[in-house]
Amino acid sequence: MSKKNHEEEEENPEVKRRKQREVALINLKDTVIVDIAVAHYVENGEYGKEINSTYEGAKYLPAMQEGSKPLQKAILRALLSSRQDKKRYTGTVSEYKIIQDCAKIVQESIDRVKVEDILNLIGSKKDVNPNYSDKYVFELANSENQIDKGVYEQIVADYHQYIIEKSVSEALGKKAKTIQGGLEKLLVEGPRKENVEQTA
Repeated sequence: MSKKNHEEEEENPEVKRRKQREVALINLKDTVIVDIAVAHYVENGEYGKEINSTYEGAKYLPAMQEGSKPLQKAILRALLSSRQDKKRYTGTVSEYKIIQDCAKIVQESIDRVKVEDILNLIGSKKDVNPNYSDKYVFELANSENQIDKGVYEQIVADYHQYIIEKSVSEALGKKAKTIQGGLEKLLVEGPRKENVEQTA
């Protein structure tokens, strides 16, 4: 492909949308980015200290330790945006900034996928309503039609709620398994010697 053809392809809005969609789908399927983004929602939501603590131990910290290519990009994004006068070594990055950036990546990615992608991401095998077939989510937000705008807002709110509830329930499931393992060990092997001495 010649340089001219490559540049024309890059300028083609549909090619650009398709590439953005591919990246957005990678981001939304990346459990590390999603788990870190959910930490932002849990921290700022009404989940309470117990859920927040459980989520941190079961999902957030393991996601930060595991890392992924999208997470590396989020950290780089945070580093570059923290620079003073665009000079290297002048910025600082906080944990909260990285979490916020992951939440932004999730939001931007929702906007860049098609409506039927959202159905697939939630595990649905059903066909999308013909009115939204082959439409990008952001097209609903930019529509003149108020119903489409309302559908956009509901997609965003419900998808956020879906990933939050899914991730929190997975975290609670991990905690339940840990408790189950400890209880099973106690009932099968009996109390540890030091525990018996402490209660005596």
